[in-house]
Amino acid sequence: MLALVLVAGCGPTAPPTEPAVDGGTSSGGDMGCSTACDCPTGETCASGTCIDGLVEVYCCSDEECPPQQICQSPSGEVSLCGGLGDPP
Repeated sequence: MLALVLVAGCGPTAPPTEPAVDGGTSSGGDMGCSTACDCPTGETCASGTCIDGLVEVYCCSDEECPPQQICQSPSGEVSLCGGLGDPP
């Protein structure tokens, strides 16, 4: 399921307008994002568009990344906020 959430792609945020590949909704806008770090907090990048997915995805380097939540680095690596330690 994580693979469906983290499909590469994102653009400027607008109200949801169309269904997304993973069942979320698309924010629309220009093509241009490549990771969750290019999108608003909690959204992921799918096919070049920031979307609200089935789960929130954060940018690992963002201060708003809640511990043990799924995140993506600017280079595209998937991890957990705060590292891969034991869940709380």
